[in-house]
Amino acid sequence: MSPRRDTTTSAAAGTRGQRLRRRWALPMAAIAVVVVIGVLTWSSAGDGRSGPPAPSAPGWTLGETPGESSASPEPETAPPSSPDDEPTVVETSPSEPVEPSPGDEGDEETPGGPLRIPEPQRGPIGDRTTERPRVTQAVGSVIDAMDQIGQRGDGTAIGADLVATGFVLGEMEAFAQEQRDLGYRQVGRARIVSVEVVRSDLKADPPTMTVKVCVDVSEVDVLDASGRSLGTALHNPGHPVAHLYGAVFSDGVWKVATHDIPDVQDCASTEDEKER
Repeated sequence: MSPRRDTTTSAAAGTRGQRLRRRWALPMAAIAVVVVIGVLTWSSAGDGRSGPPAPSAPGWTLGETPGESSASPEPETAPPSSPDDEPTVVETSPSEPVEPSPGDEGDEETPGGPLRIPEPQRGPIGDRTTERPRVTQAVGSVIDAMDQIGQRGDGTAIGADLVATGFVLGEMEAFAQEQRDLGYRQVGRARIVSVEVVRSDLKADPPTMTVKVCVDVSEVDVLDASGRSLGTALHNPGHPVAHLYGAVFSDGVWKVATHDIPDVQDCASTEDEKER
C-alpha cells in the first residue's frame, strides 16, 4: 500500500511560503526604489560637474546685475540741526575719464606685496568743490585696486584699507579670496568714464558723499586656471555700468565704505561719449 500524502502538512507549507513571499516583497521593492533614486542622483550630480562655475569676477563690475547688489546701507548721516545743514544733491556734468595713476599702465600684476595705491590726499574737510576731487581719487583708487586684485589672483588685498573701509573693504578682500580659490585671473582694466556727485552731507558726523561712477568694462576678460576665457559667462551689457559709491571722511581722508549697482542704468555708451 502506498503511503498517504499528508495534505495538512502540504497546506501548512504552502501558507508559510505565501507569508514569506509577502514578507520579502515590500523590502525588495524599497531597495529597488533606493537604487533607482541613487542612479538618478548620481547622474544629475555628474551633469552638474560638466564645467567650471560661472565667475562672479571681475566681482565689482561684471558679477552682479542691477538690483542684485548686497551692499550695506549708505553711511548714516546726522539729522540736520538747521536748514543749512540739510544734505544737498549736487548735479554735475560728467567728468573727464579718470586714467590710471602714473606707473599703473599695463595689464600684468606681480603677485604678492601691497597694492599700488596712491597716498590719499589728507587735510581738513572743505566745501563740495574741494572735496569732490578727493572723493573721486578715493573711488578711482578702489576701482584700480580691484583690477590689480583680479590680475594677481593671489588672494591678497594688502593696502586696500588706505582707501576702503566697511563693506567695500570686505568686498575687496572677498574678491581676492575668490580669485585665488577658483584659479581665475583678470586680463585688461576697467575704465572710469564719468563721475557725478549725487548726494553730500559735509556737516554730518562723519561727513559723507555719494558719487555715481560709470565704468566701462569692455576691455576686461577673465581666464580660468587652464587659461580659457570665461568672457561669455560674464555680465557685460555692452555699455558702461553705473555704480554708486558712498564715501566717509575720517582722520583727514576719504574712504569708500558702500557700493551698490542701481536698477536704473543710464550711463551713456562709449560711442556716445566720443561724440560729445
